[in-house]
Amino acid sequence: QDTRWYDLGHYRFAWGVSRDQFIGQFPAGRFEKPTPGTLQERRSMWGIEHLHTLEFDSSGLWAVHVVLQDAGKASIDLLEEGIRLNALQAGSGTFNESKFCQTWGQVESVWWETADTYEFMATRTTKPHFLGLIRLRKDRVPDGGVCGLVPLALDSTLR
Repeated sequence: QDTRWYDLGHYRFAWGVSRDQFIGQFPAGRFEKPTPGTLQERRSMWGIEHLHTLEFDSSGLWAVHVVLQDAGKASIDLLEEGIRLNALQAGSGTFNESKFCQTWGQVESVWWETADTYEFMATRTTKPHFLGLIRLRKDRVPDGGVCGLVPLALDSTLR
């Protein structure tokens, strides 16, 4: 069984795979705005826009960032939808208490942890139609608990 796949923010590429090895698995033109450190793709499904950014450095792949935004289905619960999509790979997550994080306001979040991966999904309660998910190599998880991870998950301006 081939365990290498990437779709809807779910992938089974080994951490540390190089950017060239990763991009070589897909047709030319699959990723937008490629830079030396990132690959990005965008698509819309079921009234939700998905923006995926893969982060690479000299050690190879170390993070996948996914942003879900309402694309015309105003009643959608993005946290619920993100969990539904993510659970296909990760199983049950742990819900965090809503927390106030400086500059981000009230944040609702859930995380998953596997042998080599930490995954964190968050949504701002002041902006319920925007959700961010960051999947990291465990050695890249910053200090600071929930609020330490919020900028990685929610800040789409850096992507």
